[in-house]
Amino acid sequence: MKSVSEIATDFSVQGAAEGAVRQPQSKKVTHISRHAAQVVNDVFAELQVVFPAWKFAFPTPATVTQAKKSWSKAFIEQGIITRAQLDIGFVKARQWGKPFLPSIGQFCDWCKPTLADFGLPEPDKAFAEASNKVRFASESNWSHPAVYLAAIDVGRWSFSNLKASDVLKLFERSYAITAKRVTNGEDLTAEIPKVLPPKVNVPTSLIKSQSNVAGLRAQLKRGSACI
Repeated sequence: MKSVSEIATDFSVQGAAEGAVRQPQSKKVTHISRHAAQVVNDVFAELQVVFPAWKFAFPTPATVTQAKKSWSKAFIEQGIITRAQLDIGFVKARQWGKPFLPSIGQFCDWCKPTLADFGLPEPDKAFAEASNKVRFASESNWSHPAVYLAAIDVGRWSFSNLKASDVLKLFERSYAITAKRVTNGEDLTAEIPKVLPPKVNVPTSLIKSQSNVAGLRAQLKRGSACI
């Protein structure tokens, strides 16, 4: 089966740049190519095996044909453009436990990856893990490399010296970047762009506070926050 990404440019979308696929806003998909139709044929073949009562939704060949056209357009409108996304959708379809075919929207939602689909903890659990393990980061067992790398990016100094709310802001940003790299299949170890939180509060003397903030800025600028 061809991946949807391989045939995505065969979809004619009004307002899309040449060679690019974008989710339409006010425009609708107006044409479904032969290759795109074949992809949907393959998707339906898979779903018909998973959902034996699919004929209750589409009892005639004409309703099946019309449904395939609608599903083809929905894939592009919802940004379902990779084989990996479809595979995630098929996994959830097999786990649904019902014999009836899901709606277009339901299947598209299944195709959109979540953190759990990649073994990634939710941000709050990742932050709790980072807070507990950052002191001995290299010696600890981490639930996922993305959590470890986000903790390293924030730095042990920040966990030890900044307010919890400020550390949380830093960690959430770093973890969002590392988690997105995992779900997109990108290089997880690439350097994370540095940014300071809007406000940093360190409960200490003014001179010491200024010194600490200057040190933090220098560390973040060099990309060498200490662990």
